[in-house]
Amino acid sequence: MTLESNKTSVPTSGPESTAMTARTDIDAEGRFSLGLRLRADTEEYSKKRLVAYAASCVPAGALVLDAGAGTCPHRKYFAHARYESTDFIQNPDNTINYVCDIQNMTCPSAHYDAALCVQVLDDLPEPQRAVNELYRVLKPGGALFLTAPMSGRVHNEPYHFFHFSKNGLDLMFRKAGFEVVSITPRGGIFWYYAYMVKRTPKYLLRQLQTRRDAATGATRLLRSAGLAAARAACWLSKPFTEYAIPILFFHLDGIDRERAFTLGYACHCRKPVAAAR
Repeated sequence: MTLESNKTSVPTSGPESTAMTARTDIDAEGRFSLGLRLRADTEEYSKKRLVAYAASCVPAGALVLDAGAGTCPHRKYFAHARYESTDFIQNPDNTINYVCDIQNMTCPSAHYDAALCVQVLDDLPEPQRAVNELYRVLKPGGALFLTAPMSGRVHNEPYHFFHFSKNGLDLMFRKAGFEVVSITPRGGIFWYYAYMVKRTPKYLLRQLQTRRDAATGATRLLRSAGLAAARAACWLSKPFTEYAIPILFFHLDGIDRERAFTLGYACHCRKPVAAAR
């Protein structure tokens, strides 16, 4: 599956052309299979599609930085490359190479052939500083692959600060010095609907349980009965809300050409070859 980019690609001929920038379509499924079960979760699918696209652009032996890597779920995509990671805390498996703030990384300058940053900018108080740092640690000609949200629930409080438009991302990349290869919507309105349908039952159940737990006496008994009924309804509807409806919306998304409603953006940028190291 290929998504049309909202950006014109930079030239890929001549001395500035590299294996990592020859493709400009955020097309996931070359090296890795993103199956039907994953398509039922358009948020996860769209993120993994960018990661798989990045892996297909990175040549064997290249040095890759996963910035804000968490438990390093993307490591397997880069088995052909040399993978390093950062996060602000060490993970339980002790696989983070640099424990640091992405807004002020301790990684060497002009060191990496490619950088990956998946759904991190929204949790930062100063995302421009992080983009500047990603530019700093890349070698001239290095590639940045990044996803950022446009919509979705408030999460990770009190550390959820921003959502990003296409124009806002473009501005941040260019202020840092990047050439923008592509900024691609992660789906349209139907992928957004699929995201909402899948998450609505648990979202509502959590609120019903909170209301039940806060009640006393007869009110608590009534709310307990209502919660039990809601849980039963969610269980009976699970094949539809978890799989059938999201997968249907996944495949209907091609109808939406405007993509003014989107989960977010998948971005591919490049540090200019002529940039100072």
